[in-house]
Amino acid sequence: EGGMKLRLDEKLSKGIILDLKIVLPDSRKAAEVEGEVVWSEEIDGLDQSGKRFFHSGVQFLAVKEPDGASLINYIRSLASELERS
Repeated sequence: EGGMKLRLDEKLSKGIILDLKIVLPDSRKAAEVEGEVVWSEEIDGLDQSGKRFFHSGVQFLAVKEPDGASLINYIRSLASELERS
């Protein structure tokens, strides 16, 4: 629940601070999060159009309320599902 991995079409530099709005499934509201890029790497291979993609790990620095609690609960539910599989 302390961060997330993003799939992007550009490489983000380590240390960049991002302001993210995350819309959860079955929700119309976006949770606002401030995060820091802690790693970034190119994904092997290209997509069908020849485009490169990257994964970037973002560590949450601040999760703003009121919708931040919904984000944390959603992440916890994903972790519970993984443990059951």
